[in-house]
Formats: sequence, C-alpha cells, structure tokens
Amino acid sequence: MALSATVYNWAKSDFLKGNIDLDTSAKCALLTTAYTPDIDSHHYWSDVSAYEVAGTGYTAGGATLTNVSTTVDTANDRAYIDADDTSWSNATLSNLRYAVIYYPTGDPATSPLVGYINFGSTKSLTDGTFTIAWDSGGVIRIT
Repeated sequence: MALSATVYNWAKSDFLKGNIDLDTSAKCALLTTAYTPDIDSHHYWSDVSAYEVAGTGYTAGGATLTNVSTTVDTANDRAYIDADDTSWSNATLSNLRYAVIYYPTGDPATSPLVGYINFGSTKSLTDGTFTIAWDSGGVIRIT
C-alpha cells in the first residue's frame, strides 16, 4: 500500500512562515501504538518523541528522507513533496503503528512536525526490512 501523510496544522503555518524547508532536510521516525495523533496540538518532535520505537536496525530520531523534491501539479491544483521510499534493514521492531515526518533543527523542542501516517494496524518484524512505500502523489500533499 502506498502511503502519504496527514499534515499537522502547525506545519501549515510553519510552511507559510518559511520555517520548514524539506528540500534541505527531513526525517521519518517510527512511533508505537501508544501514540495518539493530534494534528491540532502536536507541533514539535519533542511532543511525540517519547513514543518512538526502539529496536535493532533502527536509529533514534529516524531516517533521513532522500532525494526530496517539490512539485507543483497545476492539473490537480496542488503541490507535493516526494522522496525515495524509506526503509530500515536488518531491523527487529515491534508494536509500531505510525511514522512521523519532521524537519530536524538539531533541537527536538524546535524541530517542527510535518505529518504522520497511520499504518492501519500494528506492525512487527524480526531481522527484516521495514519499508515505507510513499504514494506516487507525494509524501506530503498541499491542496
């Protein structure tokens, strides 16, 4: 299943203010089932980092998105940010349910959240590769 993120409301404001530049840096972190998304209240990585998964093959803070690009789709009146699929190899992870995209500033208290995806069910794997296949319409879409 191809996935795209639900955008946090604070991210919309941060985009307009120029506080987020995903072309320069973006991270994707995995969160457990203990996390409850709140697009109105969650603003920074520090608001959600306590719910991050831990396990073999996974580095705290998540993976850096690669080959990030921004595209304007005039036919559908939207813009989107796309990136290569994100994966963790030789990973042993359990109890994961969400992925969060954020803009790392070096300080969790000022690293804005951008969006999250819900995998739809609890995921686990043992010594395998966990891959997020981003939707062809982008990781993040703004309409």
